Amino acid sequence: MEKGLRRLLGAAGWLGIAAFVFAALLFVLFILGLQFWTQPLDADVAPAVLALVVLYAFCIAALAVGAVLAGVCLGAGIYQVRAAAKGELRRRVSTMCVLVIVFSVIALAVTLLFLIFFHSLQSGFLFLTGAAYGAVAAVGAALCAVCAAAVVLQAICLSRLRRALKAQQAAMYAPPPPPYTGYGG
Repeated sequence: MEKGLRRLLGAAGWLGIAAFVFAALLFVLFILGLQFWTQPLDADVAPAVLALVVLYAFCIAALAVGAVLAGVCLGAGIYQVRAAAKGELRRRVSTMCVLVIVFSVIALAVTLLFLIFFHSLQSGFLFLTGAAYGAVAAVGAALCAVCAAAVVLQAICLSRLRRALKAQQAAMYAPPPPPYTGYGG
């Protein structure tokens, strides 16, 4: 495997690992932020609070699904980093690229959905400080950026891997060169 492709594959693998780290961090920050819920439970606002609880339960479920999807990206990313370090050129590496593309797109969609709900519910009053709200929003935005970058880099890596695999296969099945007979003979 050529050096440029190895670097590209290693970078793509590290993006898969980073997607999992940001997804796990987002889930933990959101759960920790809910620990500081200060909304009063008066009889007048009980239906509204129940609606908020249901929507936040949906957000927690979306984050859990996103973390599981990012876990697939983690496993594929680790495999890609190891394959890049060893210089392996196998079909399984391109399969891992496809897995990361699919799961990164789904994780991106789930994270965007979470961020839309999180922002539209004006979640600032649920957290102790505005900094905690900003941290969740910033980590969510970073996760979206990492997933988008992973999709682009994995697509580039996949096209280069397929080209390299075709060249490797063509070289394997090419007829041997004619034997050397000498000059003018």
